Amino acid sequence: MKIKTLVLAMIVLIAAMTLSGCTEKPQQKPILPKTNVYPDIDSAFNTNKPVVVYFNEAFCSKCKDQQPIVESISNTVGNRAAIVVMDRALNEEFAGKYGVTNAPNMIVFDSNGEFVSNGYLNSDELAAVMDEL
Repeated sequence: MKIKTLVLAMIVLIAAMTLSGCTEKPQQKPILPKTNVYPDIDSAFNTNKPVVVYFNEAFCSKCKDQQPIVESISNTVGNRAAIVVMDRALNEEFAGKYGVTNAPNMIVFDSNGEFVSNGYLNSDELAAVMDEL
């Protein structure tokens, strides 16, 4: 009896995941182009400006709720920094190198490409970091 219940529960779980789209591969969602939002880390580093890397994840509901944060970051740093939006799940090696284990999160590099900070910064905190660079 317990095995039948377990099998039925697994079938229901698989069906629910399939119907909700959870079996799809994560994909990077395009961000509306801004003058200081760059498509990849290399092009951002080539600007010789500080770089803010904002990490999100395709299946992260908190990330989806905070999509406007990219515009907020863009408004906060203005043209003082280059911004890159990166899917953490698709860039685990890069994220892990700088201690990013969850999303949303961000890392900041100075204009020489040297690591400055890791962590989720609100607009005021990010502005303070930019002022120090």
